[in-house]
Amino acid sequence: MPLIAPVIRSCERETEIRQRYEVIGGKEVRVTYYALEAKVGKDAARVQVVTRKVGEKGHHYFQSIMKY
Repeated sequence: MPLIAPVIRSCERETEIRQRYEVIGGKEVRVTYYALEAKVGKDAARVQVVTRKVGEKGHHYFQSIMKY
């Protein structure tokens, strides 16, 4: 968890963007997933953070974190 903010700050661009429609609250809305990747931490490990945005004007929500 402490690596999330450094990845978001140091990532220059999204490594992957995916869009799909999901049913949330009984409505079908477009959900966009963003994969951000950077080398961070003491060991300079490559870490990928996935966020998602619900709707057109939605906020980004933390989804997952993966260390390589």
